[in-house]
Amino acid sequence: MVCAQHFTLGRTQKQELIQPECPVYVHCFRCCVEQNSDTCFVQIRMVNRSERMVCSVFLRIEGLGSNGEIRYVMPEVVVADCNAVAHTVFGENRLILLEQTEVEALRIFVERVSFADGMLWRRLPAQRVGTVQQLGWKRCICAMPNPPMEESCVLCGRRLLPDTNPVEMMLPDAEECVEEPIMPDLCQRARPAPIVRETVPTEPLLLQKKSKSIWTALWIVMATLTILFLAGVSVYVSLQGLI
Repeated sequence: MVCAQHFTLGRTQKQELIQPECPVYVHCFRCCVEQNSDTCFVQIRMVNRSERMVCSVFLRIEGLGSNGEIRYVMPEVVVADCNAVAHTVFGENRLILLEQTEVEALRIFVERVSFADGMLWRRLPAQRVGTVQQLGWKRCICAMPNPPMEESCVLCGRRLLPDTNPVEMMLPDAEECVEEPIMPDLCQRARPAPIVRETVPTEPLLLQKKSKSIWTALWIVMATLTILFLAGVSVYVSLQGLI
C-alpha cells in the first residue's frame, strides 16, 4: 500500500502504445514525488493477457521531454514476485524509483516476462509497436484493447462485436477510473483497480497502538508477579505451621 499523504501525486497517464505480441499490457501509470526527499517514483498498472501466471516483468522506461525527445533511459527495471494469474490486473501497488531528471512524460515497454511454469517471453527487435488505431485493435468498454480477431475481451470476457471501434467517449476517463470503486458485476470487476491504494496508519496512530501494547505487557507482568508473591506467602505460612 502507498500512503498518499506523504506523496505529491501526478495525473494518471494512459499508455498509448501497444506491443501486440507481448503477454503483458501496460494500461496506465502515475508518477509521484516523495515530499521529504523529492524522490520520483512511478506506479504502473499492467494486465496479464496470457493463460500463465506471471512471476516477473522486465521493463524499459524512457523519460521524454516537452518535444518528445528522450531525456533518460532505464533499460532494465525489474518488477519481481508479481504472482499475477491469467487475465488479471497487477503491478500498481509497487513504487518504482525513477531518474531525478525532470520529464514531461514516460514511455514504457515490456522487454521480458517470466512465468511460473519456467517459460520466458522476450521482446524481439522486429516486433511491432503501435497505437490502437494503427494496429486496428478493438477496445472493449472495460478499456482493454484486444486484437482484431478476438471475439471476447481477454480481460473481462465481454463479447466484442465485429464492428467495434475504439471510441474514446465510451471509455472511463483515466482520472475517473482511478477514483471509481470496484463493483461486483463482471464489467466493473474487469475495470482496473485504483492506482493509489488506501492510506496506511499515520505515525501518531502507530505510536498509540505501540503504547497500548507496552501497557498491556506491563499489566500482565505485574499480575504474574502478584500471583507468584501470594503463592510464596501461602507456602511460607504452611511451612511455619508444620514447624
